Amino acid sequence: MFHTKENSMSPLIDLGDFVILENDKNKKINNGSLYVFTYNDRIYLKRLSVNINQVVVQSQNKDFLTQYIDSENSIDLIGEVICHGKMYGDYLVRKV
Repeated sequence: MFHTKENSMSPLIDLGDFVILENDKNKKINNGSLYVFTYNDRIYLKRLSVNINQVVVQSQNKDFLTQYIDSENSIDLIGEVICHGKMYGDYLVRKV
């Protein structure tokens, strides 16, 4: 489980929401899926796609620019987002 600390994926995933990840170190990027990953010693939550020899890094929030990373080997996938929502007590209320 991962707790968001920025609003780059808003309105899909808001600041303070939780995401549940599926971790598979051998998994390749599934174009258009949401991932938590590290790049240059920072942790990110973004939508990723592979475009020939670049990784396209997209935010949901239009205030954030689309970024491009030169090699898929430059990032370390922590996990693919399989569920997200807000915590209310002991319960995760999934956003649809």
